[in-house]
Amino acid sequence: MKKSSRLFFLLLIFFITRSAFGQTISATGTTWNASVTTITEAGSNYSSNITSAANQTTLTISVGLALLTNWKVFVKKQDATWNSNLTVWVRKTGDGTGILTPVLGTISPNGATSFIQLTATNQEIFTGFSNRFNVPIQYEIRGLSVLIPASSYSTSVIFTVIDI
Repeated sequence: MKKSSRLFFLLLIFFITRSAFGQTISATGTTWNASVTTITEAGSNYSSNITSAANQTTLTISVGLALLTNWKVFVKKQDATWNSNLTVWVRKTGDGTGILTPVLGTISPNGATSFIQLTATNQEIFTGFSNRFNVPIQYEIRGLSVLIPASSYSTSVIFTVIDI
């Protein structure tokens, strides 16, 4: 007997765009509609992870006229319809660009970083100085299994910038 199942995932990206000194964070990219391939042969299984494009979202942090400003970016998730066996992971895959880099517009940690698991609590993903443009972000869903009911699942990823 053949079993066919399909899971769909929708990651919505939201941004909190204001802080006390006027920093803003904005994004470009599209909502990630991840789908798992249909299993048609007994004994087959899903890959346990599915990963988005390395630049699924790009973030821009603007500090306005206060160019000599340090900031931190935090990230968390807010589930809409989600299976608790699935986890969402996020990472910065590059540094983007700054104004007169490397003099202004630095970012830390530099380079690609490891995935961090998202929870409902804010976690620091990176820090920076001055304006920063087109910082690439990648997502990964882990824990896929045929034991998870076939359905559509969705969660929101929320980025927040604060001055430090």
